[in-house]
Amino acid sequence: MSAVYDAKKLRTMTDEELQLRAAEILRDLFTMRIQGVAKQLMQPHLVRNKRREYARLLTVLKQRRQAAAGEKA
Repeated sequence: MSAVYDAKKLRTMTDEELQLRAAEILRDLFTMRIQGVAKQLMQPHLVRNKRREYARLLTVLKQRRQAAAGEKA
C-alpha cells in the first residue's frame, strides 16, 4: 500500500496516472475488504483513508472533464 495523496498532488498528475492510481486504490480496498472479513485487517482506519482518496481522485477527474467540456462548448 502506498501513501495517501492530497488534492494538490492529484491535480499535478496526468489523467493516465490518475487512472492507474484509481485502479491501485480499488485493488487495495478489495484486499482490505477480504482481510476485514478474515479478521486479519490490522489497521481498519486505512479503509476510510483509501475511500476518501478515491473520492478525491474521482473529483479531480470529473473537474477536468467538465473543464474540457466547457472549453469545447
